[in-house]
Amino acid sequence: MPARRSKRSGSPTSSHSWVRQNRITCPLLVMVGGEDKLVPSSEGERLAKTASGPTELVVYPKGDHVCFNISYKYRPLTADWMAERLGAGQT
Repeated sequence: MPARRSKRSGSPTSSHSWVRQNRITCPLLVMVGGEDKLVPSSEGERLAKTASGPTELVVYPKGDHVCFNISYKYRPLTADWMAERLGAGQT
């Protein structure tokens, strides 16, 4: 199953004080694994919803903790995401 991606511009509503206080204002990529046994994917989803800057959430349904079991999928995605933010390839 492919990763589920969503983009949004946030407004803080989290119970986490560091999010609630608008401390995350930079572009944010949140990647979570649906089969993570240590941190539920709902935590990543909540972070993505409550960060105040532009946020992209990527959920890998078959991903484990930190998606180590599918690094071949998330590494290119993170590299492309960072390159876009840094303006790589623009003239």
